[in-house]
Amino acid sequence: MAGTRIATATLVLLAAALTTVAAGPPPTAPAASPAPYAPSMTMADRIRQSPLNQAMTEDVLALPHTDTGGMLPAPRLVPSGSMAARYPDIDRLVWAVVPKTDKRAEYLKVRDEFLKDGNDQALIAWCLRERLPACAEFEMRRVLRRIWNFRNPEYQTYRRQWITLAAKRQIPYTFPLPLEGEWAVLPDKMGHHAIKHGAAFAFDLVIQAGGRLHGGNGRRLEDYHCWGRPILAQADGVVLQAEDAHSDLPPGRSGAFDKSNYVGVYYGGGVGGFYGHIRQGSLRVKVGDRVTTGQPLASVGNSGASGMPHLHFTMTDMSSFSVRGRFCYQVQRAGRWVPVRGEDLREGTVVRPWSPPPAGVPADAAEAREPAR
Repeated sequence: MAGTRIATATLVLLAAALTTVAAGPPPTAPAASPAPYAPSMTMADRIRQSPLNQAMTEDVLALPHTDTGGMLPAPRLVPSGSMAARYPDIDRLVWAVVPKTDKRAEYLKVRDEFLKDGNDQALIAWCLRERLPACAEFEMRRVLRRIWNFRNPEYQTYRRQWITLAAKRQIPYTFPLPLEGEWAVLPDKMGHHAIKHGAAFAFDLVIQAGGRLHGGNGRRLEDYHCWGRPILAQADGVVLQAEDAHSDLPPGRSGAFDKSNYVGVYYGGGVGGFYGHIRQGSLRVKVGDRVTTGQPLASVGNSGASGMPHLHFTMTDMSSFSVRGRFCYQVQRAGRWVPVRGEDLREGTVVRPWSPPPAGVPADAAEAREPAR
């Protein structure tokens, strides 16, 4: 998706705000789930409890995000007892840390040699051959961000390699859906998400009524059931991206990728949410704003490369790469609503918001309850 790039300047701009977050009250106890429910914690908790925001317990190799610029421009070894970087929220700079080994130390040396010759593919092949998947993926991400143009055949060569590794990981928190009511998760029959690193694990969400996406003849934007519906913050966070100046096009007419309106929120712990094709003039927040769970961000629209009103939605990391999510929701199966916690969405399903029950109450006991929002 166009517009998903977070500049280094934005990282610096929000450093003061994140310093305030990190200096808050002592963290609450972590949830028992291996993927805690994000709204049950504060953003400050998610930042402080992140493994990256602790001193390293062993020697590690730190792999930076692609947007860190001069602050952390290349992989580096970090000794035990040290922080992976100097920053209020290290998740904003560091993509991953892996234990130091002789082979990973060797990687830093051969990396300089390969890059001196501009041989990215040979470096990636070396990493894979030496069973260093995190190093290989780091290099793939670097090249994808450099090429950027998903129509470039070279980009697709690296993207195919990258997605096989990226698909094996999920975000460390469970989030609610960013919408109210019942939504259908459209199948991506054309595979248009998977061909872009910023949308590889994204979903298109619409509202169906009587098996139809719209009333009338569907020629007007207002005919579509999801048109203008509010998009909600999935937890407390900070707005990092916001654009709503581009026009919404009539149904059936798709615009340019760089003419899509969008809003992106950082939720802490290295996780963000990206919401695309939003309605022109519908933003209710601006870059730098703090938001709370359930706060309206904007409205569903039809801007950019869309074709019909819908919400393009993905969780992201701080390099603006799409990542596999974990969500709490109910899914419609055989005429009944079944609660789901900690799983990604599935294409071709109908879902609605659902919050997990209090501790000690089994999920199926809360199945018949109305959604929390």
